[in-house]
Amino acid sequence: MYPLYLQGCSKQPCQEIDGCYFLQVSNSCIKYNDVEALDYGSAKTICTQHGGELLRIDSQCKQDTLGEILTNCLNVTTNLLVQGTKDDAGNWLFDDGTHMPYFNWNSDGGQPSNSINELYIFIKSMHSWKWHDFSGFNGRRFLCEIYA
Repeated sequence: MYPLYLQGCSKQPCQEIDGCYFLQVSNSCIKYNDVEALDYGSAKTICTQHGGELLRIDSQCKQDTLGEILTNCLNVTTNLLVQGTKDDAGNWLFDDGTHMPYFNWNSDGGQPSNSINELYIFIKSMHSWKWHDFSGFNGRRFLCEIYA
């Protein structure tokens, strides 16, 4: 159904030549999808089809490491979709239903804005990869995480 955006990135050791980068903090590989901006469900499906999930940011250490890779290795300058959805009670959850223990909202930019229809998270390059909530109507490029 979807093109093989993640071709070459697998549970085998991460290969930078394949566009994968190792995150020691989570013993996983990340893969940046720079081909097409997709909605949350479609991005999640692509990551799952390739043995992973949308990137889960669950600590400051992981956030910092990710920022270094995106800025200094991949030279990414676009906003990126990451894992996290808001439920009806206003709780932020990972895709497996667990509560998110860490947040890095762009509080200087009024985030999260908590609008009723803003149910997803993207990280913004021009704000040091701080988090923003959004409605998901507009697609975003995204990051997949594949555990080693």
